Amino acid sequence: MGIEQVSSDFVSEFERCVREYSDSVAVVDDDRRRTYRELNAAANRLARRLSAEGVRTDAIVPIHAERSLEFLIGILAVFKAGGAYLPIDPNWPVGRVSEVLSESGSGTALVSGAASATLREAAALASNPNLRIVDLEEDVSAHVDDDLPIAIRPGDLAYVIFTSGSTGRPKGAMVEHRGMFNHLQCKLDELRMDDRDRLVQNAPQCFDISVWQFLCPLLVGGEVHIVRDAIAHDPVALFGYASAHGITLLEAVPSLIKSALAMFDGGESPREGALDRLRVLMLTGEALEPSVCRGWLARFPAVPIVNAYGPTECSDDVTHFWMRTPPDESDIRVPIGHSIANIRLYVVEEGVSPLRLCEPGEPGELCVAGIAVGRGYVNNPEATRKAFMDDPFAESAPPDRLYRTGDLVRQREDGAFDYLGRIDRQVKIRGRRIELEEIEQVLLRSGMVRDCAVVARSLRPGAGATGEMLVAYVVARAEFDPAALERTLCERLPAYMVPAHIVRLQSMPLTPNGKIDVSDLMSRELATGTDDVEIGYATECQAWLAGIWSSVLQAERIPPQADFFDLGGSSLDGIKLLYAIRKASGIALTYDSIEAHPTLAGMAEVLAPMREAASAPATPS
Repeated sequence: MGIEQVSSDFVSEFERCVREYSDSVAVVDDDRRRTYRELNAAANRLARRLSAEGVRTDAIVPIHAERSLEFLIGILAVFKAGGAYLPIDPNWPVGRVSEVLSESGSGTALVSGAASATLREAAALASNPNLRIVDLEEDVSAHVDDDLPIAIRPGDLAYVIFTSGSTGRPKGAMVEHRGMFNHLQCKLDELRMDDRDRLVQNAPQCFDISVWQFLCPLLVGGEVHIVRDAIAHDPVALFGYASAHGITLLEAVPSLIKSALAMFDGGESPREGALDRLRVLMLTGEALEPSVCRGWLARFPAVPIVNAYGPTECSDDVTHFWMRTPPDESDIRVPIGHSIANIRLYVVEEGVSPLRLCEPGEPGELCVAGIAVGRGYVNNPEATRKAFMDDPFAESAPPDRLYRTGDLVRQREDGAFDYLGRIDRQVKIRGRRIELEEIEQVLLRSGMVRDCAVVARSLRPGAGATGEMLVAYVVARAEFDPAALERTLCERLPAYMVPAHIVRLQSMPLTPNGKIDVSDLMSRELATGTDDVEIGYATECQAWLAGIWSSVLQAERIPPQADFFDLGGSSLDGIKLLYAIRKASGIALTYDSIEAHPTLAGMAEVLAPMREAASAPATPS
């Protein structure tokens, strides 16, 4: 597909689909189903409500709600009114939401009822008390449900997704309709999607892969299946859902599939024919280990893997790599693949200005050019200038935009790209992109820290990337208060960016040239929060559970208030824990129970009555 063929837009194509598949199911959310006609009518009514509030072309409209049918209706309504949507995670602290509102300059926002108070508080902190808030569940039946006479232009803004920023504030990456539609069309073409497809929407709304998950099936008459986090994070529940609902397309982060494979190896294989309808498994968000591909293809040889890569600053994926046969045992990495349609990729020398192309096979920074590249960062010209520029290698005039990803890659002889790491300090933990400098800035601005360094490391040797956590090393001021510092971090940062450990140092180790010696920090032992004294457990269940935690985490001593994730527990460890508990007691917990009750004492409190019920003698009838 050439650039000249990208001549339509999502709204027009969706409305065409509505006419063709009017009575077909478009979206499934728990036990709720909506046809294409019903979904479109609801979006049209809400779009008219937004238009009445002044939403026009390029207006940024935050959507502060859980992933749900209402969230999807909100996306469609914003598009139909001409605006761009900005997803806000309901779990973000008020301080984070206020920063996003301040940066975006939004005049109107969509919200679910429960999040309304948080959004109003955040708007007041952002000096935007007049933010117009529209409840996604309010009655808009007074508005007609016909399609709106809106014309989407290729350069109009489609969405804004905020990512971690190295300056201490989040950055809002802006993506235009031409890039978004090109990406959706590439997904449809490469995956050969049609009206028989059913795609799981399991990605967080602030993760850019959620965009195609929400929207792609709606362009071919397929079904979007929105699943809650309790299913999305639990391989047993997710594969069970895929089986029960005939899912044909599934996307996940590699660590979840690694957990699933460990579950299969433990004897919890899915039932015969459970995934008969699954056509493709998409993996993204983390580096893909060859062992994961070998394990998957050994069990499901008819379901190929697509390894996808793409920065938020572009319209999601810019490369795909198809894998239908297991990689060799000698392979140490899985390529991120070749560029998708209408995108050019360059490998340039690090730190060289003007940009200079690397020799074939030489490692360098990956740059993306073409229709996928976004507009830049909202209200942040300095960050935009550093990362975006005119393509100096373009043969056409005017040149397309080019984005410098900061990712280190190497192009192989077959043209595919290998991902080698970062050229800066950005990290990913459980698929979440994190700028370590943003956390450091929050620490320094607290007034309690003189110097600091944040690293991503594993508590346990050999745990690898799946066991990584954030650790902050700080040189404290006299005003240092650990509890107050933790509150500050929780108020300013999403939970996944709050360090699991804060380690006090007398001084920061330095290299001979005066820089912080990160290798010195990484080599230091981390305390697990236990002292070399006898640990007392308040209940028999705590003592029983501590034995299981010790086995899973390979840690000798687990105090009652220890946090599973603070002790280095990864998502893979979480799955092992669930099955160890099931094997020992017959009690089947779900993955979200670990996140809801991450401490030993909290989990034991939940388990105690279940164990008592399981061991109680049956009552004679």
